[in-house]
Amino acid sequence: MSLKKKIIIAVVIILALGGAFFFSEKPPEKVTEISVEESIVSEVSEISVEESIVSEISEISVEESIINEVSEISVEESVVNEVSEISVEESVVSEISEIYVEESIINEVSEISVEESVVNEVSEISTISISCSTLLNNLDRVKKNKLAVIPSNAVILSAVREEFTEGESVFDVTKRVCIDRKIPFEFTLAPIYNTAYIEGIGNIYEFDCGSTSGWLYKVNGEFKSYGCSDCKLSDGDIIEWVYTCDLGKDVGNEYKE
Repeated sequence: MSLKKKIIIAVVIILALGGAFFFSEKPPEKVTEISVEESIVSEVSEISVEESIVSEISEISVEESIINEVSEISVEESVVNEVSEISVEESVVSEISEIYVEESIINEVSEISVEESVVNEVSEISTISISCSTLLNNLDRVKKNKLAVIPSNAVILSAVREEFTEGESVFDVTKRVCIDRKIPFEFTLAPIYNTAYIEGIGNIYEFDCGSTSGWLYKVNGEFKSYGCSDCKLSDGDIIEWVYTCDLGKDVGNEYKE
């Protein structure tokens, strides 16, 4: 083979190899472009994922923020409610305490009033007696049906001490003593004079020993010219009821018109 042919063959081989090399290098460029696109797509996807994650995190943060605010509001409302309840309880306790204080004061005042009332009730004492001794000297004038009721000593009530309150009268004490000792006691009220008139004591009445007979009273030895219900008592007064057969002359109180 001539040298020229050898050269031609070598050139052809080189060209063939060069072409093969050229064609063999192109695909890698396409692969590289695909890889670049995939990389871009991957980056975009990653960005989208990151944005999605960020969005979710943001939403979670917002939700947590809302939850926290709601929780804080609930806590504040709870605290306010507890404070309100405490205030209400304190108010109720205060009102109850005030009521107790007022009741305590009222009770103390009531106790003081009761004590003062008791002191007043027992602070004054009178002495009272009831006698009809004049009848023993006038038995012939006494109604026959009354002779049996006259005590043998003419004493219907021996002198006794009786407690009374300020403002009570001879009538009040006499009535109470007779009722307590079951001594018959008859009287009439005279509205026109606003006084009481004693008709009978111990079943002995006015006019049982004649037209000038009846009951008289005296206080501390002095006969009174007005009704016994008008005679107010003082501490230590001595009340005496006596029966007269002669308008008071026979008991030391001469009648004066």
